[in-house]
Amino acid sequence: MERMDSKPWNQKRYLEPTFPIYLWDAYLRGFSLHWHDCIEIIKIQSGHIRAQIEGKYFELETNDILFINPNYIHGFFDAGFGTKVTLAQIGLGFLDPSLSEIRDMIFTHTSLAKDPFFSQRKNPQLHGKVLSLFDKANTETKQQTPGYRLAIKSTMFELFLLLFREAPIQQISNLDILKRANRNVILDKVFKYVHENYAEEISLDTIAEVAHLSKYHFARFFHQHTGQTFHIYLTRLRLTRAESLLIDTNDQITDIAYQCGFTSIKTFNRTFRTYLYCSPTEYRNKYLK
Repeated sequence: MERMDSKPWNQKRYLEPTFPIYLWDAYLRGFSLHWHDCIEIIKIQSGHIRAQIEGKYFELETNDILFINPNYIHGFFDAGFGTKVTLAQIGLGFLDPSLSEIRDMIFTHTSLAKDPFFSQRKNPQLHGKVLSLFDKANTETKQQTPGYRLAIKSTMFELFLLLFREAPIQQISNLDILKRANRNVILDKVFKYVHENYAEEISLDTIAEVAHLSKYHFARFFHQHTGQTFHIYLTRLRLTRAESLLIDTNDQITDIAYQCGFTSIKTFNRTFRTYLYCSPTEYRNKYLK
Protein backbone atom coordinates (compact mmCIF):
# COMPACT_ATOMS: atom_id res chain seq x y z
CA MET A 1 0.00 0.00 0.00
CA GLU A 2 1.30 3.42 -0.92
CA ARG A 3 1.54 6.51 1.24
CA MET A 4 0.35 9.85 -0.10
CA ASP A 5 2.42 12.88 0.86
CA SER A 6 2.57 16.43 -0.39
CA LYS A 7 3.30 16.59 -4.12
CA PRO A 8 3.14 19.43 -6.64
CA TRP A 9 -0.15 21.28 -6.45
CA ASN A 10 -1.55 20.34 -9.86
CA GLN A 11 0.01 16.94 -10.41
CA LYS A 12 -1.93 13.75 -10.98
CA ARG A 13 -1.02 10.18 -11.70
CA TYR A 14 -0.22 9.29 -15.28
CA LEU A 15 -3.49 8.18 -16.85
CA GLU A 16 -3.24 6.00 -19.93
CA PRO A 17 -4.93 7.69 -22.92
CA THR A 18 -6.78 4.47 -23.76
CA PHE A 19 -7.78 3.76 -20.16
CA PRO A 20 -7.71 6.94 -18.06
CA ILE A 21 -9.00 5.35 -14.86
CA TYR A 22 -6.65 4.65 -11.97
CA LEU A 23 -7.56 3.22 -8.56
CA TRP A 24 -5.11 2.60 -5.73
CA ASP A 25 -4.90 2.18 -1.97
CA ALA A 26 -2.79 4.49 0.17
CA TYR A 27 -2.00 5.65 3.67
CA LEU A 28 -3.10 9.27 3.73
CA ARG A 29 -1.58 11.95 5.90
CA GLY A 30 -1.82 15.67 5.26
CA PHE A 31 -1.94 16.81 1.64
CA SER A 32 -1.75 20.52 0.89
CA LEU A 33 -4.12 22.43 -1.40
CA HIS A 34 -3.98 21.32 -5.03
CA TRP A 35 -6.18 20.50 -8.03
CA HIS A 36 -6.38 18.10 -10.99
CA ASP A 37 -7.91 18.22 -14.45
CA CYS A 38 -9.59 14.89 -13.71
CA ILE A 39 -12.32 13.67 -11.38
CA GLU A 40 -11.01 12.33 -8.07
CA ILE A 41 -12.86 10.01 -5.70
CA ILE A 42 -11.68 9.13 -2.21
CA LYS A 43 -13.05 6.43 0.09
CA ILE A 44 -11.92 6.08 3.70
CA GLN A 45 -11.02 2.45 4.42
CA SER A 46 -10.19 3.10 8.06
CA GLY A 47 -9.42 6.09 10.23
CA HIS A 48 -10.59 9.65 9.65
CA ILE A 49 -9.50 12.82 7.90
CA ARG A 50 -10.69 16.36 7.28
CA ALA A 51 -11.08 17.30 3.62
CA GLN A 52 -11.54 20.73 2.08
CA ILE A 53 -13.04 21.44 -1.36
CA GLU A 54 -13.31 25.03 -2.58
CA GLY A 55 -13.25 26.31 1.00
CA LYS A 56 -15.88 23.86 2.31
CA TYR A 57 -14.86 21.28 4.92
CA PHE A 58 -15.93 17.64 5.24
CA GLU A 59 -15.22 15.28 8.14
CA LEU A 60 -14.58 11.83 6.64
CA GLU A 61 -14.79 8.56 8.56
CA THR A 62 -14.63 4.87 7.63
CA ASN A 63 -16.54 4.05 4.40
CA ASP A 64 -17.31 7.70 3.65
CA ILE A 65 -16.84 8.69 -0.01
CA LEU A 66 -16.02 12.11 -1.44
CA PHE A 67 -16.17 13.20 -5.10
CA ILE A 68 -13.94 16.06 -6.29
CA ASN A 69 -14.61 17.80 -9.60
CA PRO A 70 -11.85 18.71 -12.08
CA ASN A 71 -9.96 21.93 -11.26
CA TYR A 72 -11.58 22.24 -7.83
CA ILE A 73 -9.06 23.26 -5.17
CA HIS A 74 -8.91 20.69 -2.39
CA GLY A 75 -6.69 19.37 0.37
CA PHE A 76 -6.63 16.88 3.25
CA PHE A 77 -5.80 17.72 6.86
CA ASP A 78 -5.89 16.31 10.40
CA ALA A 79 -5.58 12.68 9.35
CA GLY A 80 -5.94 10.10 12.08
CA PHE A 81 -2.94 7.86 12.69
CA GLY A 82 -2.69 5.18 9.99
CA THR A 83 -5.67 6.44 7.96
CA LYS A 84 -6.11 4.20 4.90
CA VAL A 85 -7.96 5.26 1.77
CA THR A 86 -8.83 4.12 -1.73
CA LEU A 87 -8.46 6.79 -4.40
CA ALA A 88 -9.56 6.96 -8.00
CA GLN A 89 -8.66 9.45 -10.70
CA ILE A 90 -10.72 9.50 -13.89
CA GLY A 91 -9.59 11.47 -16.93
CA LEU A 92 -11.42 13.03 -19.86
CA GLY A 93 -10.68 10.05 -22.10
CA PHE A 94 -12.96 7.95 -19.90
CA LEU A 95 -15.66 8.63 -22.49
CA ASP A 96 -15.32 8.03 -26.21
CA PRO A 97 -15.01 11.23 -28.34
CA SER A 98 -18.35 10.38 -29.95
CA LEU A 99 -19.87 10.97 -26.51
CA SER A 100 -18.36 14.45 -26.21
CA GLU A 101 -21.66 16.01 -25.15
CA ILE A 102 -21.97 13.61 -22.23
CA ARG A 103 -18.27 14.02 -21.45
CA ASP A 104 -18.63 17.79 -21.21
CA MET A 105 -21.67 17.35 -19.01
CA ILE A 106 -19.76 15.09 -16.59
CA PHE A 107 -16.39 16.83 -16.53
CA THR A 108 -17.21 20.46 -17.22
CA HIS A 109 -20.78 21.62 -16.90
CA THR A 110 -22.08 19.75 -13.87
CA SER A 111 -20.86 19.47 -10.33
CA LEU A 112 -21.60 17.57 -7.16
CA ALA A 113 -20.73 20.78 -5.33
CA LYS A 114 -24.12 20.83 -3.60
CA ASP A 115 -23.29 17.55 -1.88
CA PRO A 116 -20.17 15.63 -3.01
CA PHE A 117 -20.10 13.71 0.28
CA PHE A 118 -21.70 10.27 0.66
CA SER A 119 -22.01 8.73 4.11
CA GLN A 120 -24.05 6.12 5.94
CA ARG A 121 -24.84 8.86 8.45
CA LYS A 122 -26.50 11.12 5.86
CA ASN A 123 -28.19 9.00 3.20
CA PRO A 124 -27.81 5.28 3.94
CA GLN A 125 -29.57 4.04 0.80
CA LEU A 126 -27.69 6.16 -1.75
CA HIS A 127 -24.41 5.75 0.13
CA GLY A 128 -24.79 1.98 0.03
CA LYS A 129 -25.22 2.01 -3.75
CA VAL A 130 -22.25 4.33 -4.30
CA LEU A 131 -20.05 2.32 -1.94
CA SER A 132 -20.97 -0.98 -3.60
CA LEU A 133 -20.07 0.25 -7.09
CA PHE A 134 -16.83 1.90 -6.00
CA ASP A 135 -15.73 -1.22 -4.11
CA LYS A 136 -16.60 -3.33 -7.15
CA ALA A 137 -14.32 -1.23 -9.37
CA ASN A 138 -11.52 -1.42 -6.80
CA THR A 139 -11.85 -5.21 -6.53
CA GLU A 140 -11.58 -5.52 -10.31
CA THR A 141 -8.45 -3.36 -10.21
CA LYS A 142 -6.80 -5.61 -7.65
CA GLN A 143 -7.79 -8.98 -9.12
CA GLN A 144 -7.21 -8.07 -12.79
CA THR A 145 -9.10 -11.08 -14.09
CA PRO A 146 -9.70 -11.24 -17.87
CA GLY A 147 -11.85 -8.31 -18.97
CA TYR A 148 -11.22 -6.33 -15.78
CA ARG A 149 -10.78 -3.04 -17.62
CA LEU A 150 -14.14 -3.44 -19.31
CA ALA A 151 -15.65 -4.28 -15.92
CA ILE A 152 -14.11 -1.17 -14.31
CA LYS A 153 -15.29 1.10 -17.11
CA SER A 154 -18.83 -0.28 -17.09
CA THR A 155 -18.95 0.04 -13.29
CA MET A 156 -17.87 3.68 -13.50
CA PHE A 157 -20.57 4.32 -16.13
CA GLU A 158 -23.09 2.81 -13.73
CA LEU A 159 -21.76 4.92 -10.87
CA PHE A 160 -22.05 8.21 -12.76
CA LEU A 161 -25.50 7.27 -14.03
CA LEU A 162 -26.54 6.67 -10.43
CA LEU A 163 -25.23 10.08 -9.38
CA PHE A 164 -27.04 11.91 -12.18
CA ARG A 165 -30.31 10.21 -11.36
CA GLU A 166 -30.25 10.24 -7.57
CA ALA A 167 -27.73 12.85 -6.35
CA PRO A 168 -28.22 16.63 -6.40
CA ILE A 169 -26.39 18.04 -9.43
CA GLN A 170 -25.40 21.69 -9.82
CA GLN A 171 -25.13 23.22 -13.27
CA ILE A 172 -21.93 25.17 -13.98
CA SER A 173 -22.06 28.11 -16.39
CA ASN A 174 -19.39 28.89 -18.96
CA LEU A 175 -18.67 32.07 -17.00
CA ASP A 176 -17.98 30.08 -13.83
CA ILE A 177 -15.68 27.75 -15.77
CA LEU A 178 -13.75 30.74 -17.12
CA LYS A 179 -13.50 32.35 -13.67
CA ARG A 180 -12.14 29.14 -12.16
CA ALA A 181 -9.58 28.80 -14.95
CA ASN A 182 -8.40 32.40 -14.48
CA ARG A 183 -8.22 31.91 -10.73
CA ASN A 184 -6.11 28.78 -11.12
CA VAL A 185 -3.67 30.65 -13.35
CA ILE A 186 -2.92 33.01 -10.45
CA LEU A 187 -2.86 30.26 -7.85
CA ASP A 188 -0.56 28.20 -10.05
CA LYS A 189 2.08 30.94 -9.72
CA VAL A 190 1.51 31.19 -5.97
CA PHE A 191 1.61 27.45 -5.26
CA LYS A 192 4.65 26.97 -7.49
CA TYR A 193 6.56 29.69 -5.66
CA VAL A 194 5.63 28.33 -2.24
CA HIS A 195 6.54 24.73 -3.09
CA GLU A 196 9.94 25.92 -4.31
CA ASN A 197 10.62 28.33 -1.43
CA TYR A 198 8.77 27.09 1.66
CA ALA A 199 12.08 26.59 3.48
CA GLU A 200 12.70 30.34 3.25
CA GLU A 201 10.82 33.27 4.74
CA ILE A 202 7.83 34.16 2.54
CA SER A 203 6.17 37.43 3.45
CA LEU A 204 2.72 38.53 2.34
CA ASP A 205 4.38 41.31 0.34
CA THR A 206 6.54 38.80 -1.51
CA ILE A 207 3.76 36.39 -2.42
CA ALA A 208 1.42 39.24 -3.41
CA GLU A 209 4.09 40.41 -5.84
CA VAL A 210 4.29 36.88 -7.28
CA ALA A 211 0.53 37.00 -7.88
CA HIS A 212 0.77 40.53 -9.35
CA LEU A 213 -1.72 41.82 -6.80
CA SER A 214 -1.54 44.33 -3.98
CA LYS A 215 -1.05 42.84 -0.53
CA TYR A 216 -4.61 43.74 0.43
CA HIS A 217 -6.19 42.29 -2.71
CA PHE A 218 -4.05 39.16 -2.55
CA ALA A 219 -5.10 38.42 1.04
CA ARG A 220 -8.78 38.74 0.05
CA PHE A 221 -8.30 36.75 -3.16
CA PHE A 222 -6.48 33.88 -1.46
CA HIS A 223 -8.96 33.53 1.39
CA GLN A 224 -11.94 33.78 -0.96
CA HIS A 225 -10.72 30.99 -3.23
CA THR A 226 -9.05 28.63 -0.77
CA GLY A 227 -11.07 29.10 2.40
CA GLN A 228 -7.98 29.82 4.48
CA THR A 229 -5.45 32.57 4.99
CA PHE A 230 -2.12 32.41 3.21
CA HIS A 231 -0.38 32.05 6.58
CA ILE A 232 -2.41 28.93 7.44
CA TYR A 233 -1.81 27.46 3.97
CA LEU A 234 1.94 28.00 4.26
CA THR A 235 2.05 26.58 7.79
CA ARG A 236 0.12 23.46 6.79
CA LEU A 237 2.34 22.88 3.77
CA ARG A 238 5.46 23.17 5.93
CA LEU A 239 4.00 20.75 8.47
CA THR A 240 3.07 18.27 5.74
CA ARG A 241 6.66 18.32 4.55
CA ALA A 242 7.87 17.94 8.14
CA GLU A 243 5.63 14.89 8.63
CA SER A 244 7.27 13.20 5.65
CA LEU A 245 10.79 13.97 6.87
CA LEU A 246 10.02 12.73 10.38
CA ILE A 247 8.89 9.36 9.03
CA ASP A 248 11.02 8.88 5.92
CA THR A 249 14.39 10.15 7.19
CA ASN A 250 16.58 9.93 10.27
CA ASP A 251 17.22 13.68 10.24
CA GLN A 252 17.40 15.44 13.58
CA ILE A 253 14.18 17.22 14.52
CA THR A 254 15.99 20.55 14.73
CA ASP A 255 17.29 20.09 11.18
CA ILE A 256 13.80 19.20 9.95
CA ALA A 257 12.39 22.34 11.54
CA TYR A 258 14.82 24.57 9.64
CA GLN A 259 14.47 22.57 6.39
CA CYS A 260 10.73 23.25 6.51
CA GLY A 261 10.98 26.99 7.07
CA PHE A 262 10.50 27.27 10.84
CA THR A 263 12.70 29.88 12.48
CA SER A 264 13.27 27.99 15.74
CA ILE A 265 12.73 24.57 17.27
CA LYS A 266 10.44 26.20 19.84
CA THR A 267 8.18 27.60 17.10
CA PHE A 268 8.23 24.26 15.28
CA ASN A 269 7.24 22.28 18.38
CA ARG A 270 4.47 24.70 19.30
CA THR A 271 3.03 24.82 15.77
CA PHE A 272 3.28 21.05 15.33
CA ARG A 273 1.38 20.44 18.56
CA THR A 274 -1.27 23.05 17.65
CA TYR A 275 -2.08 21.44 14.30
CA LEU A 276 -1.26 17.76 14.91
CA TYR A 277 -1.97 17.46 18.64
CA CYS A 278 1.39 15.93 19.54
CA SER A 279 5.07 16.85 19.51
CA PRO A 280 7.33 15.99 16.52
CA THR A 281 9.09 13.38 18.67
CA GLU A 282 5.79 11.75 19.66
CA TYR A 283 4.66 11.79 16.02
CA ARG A 284 7.84 10.07 14.81
CA ASN A 285 7.72 7.44 17.56
CA LYS A 286 4.06 6.69 16.84
CA TYR A 287 4.72 5.97 13.16
CA LEU A 288 7.92 4.00 13.76
CA LYS A 289 6.31 1.55 16.19
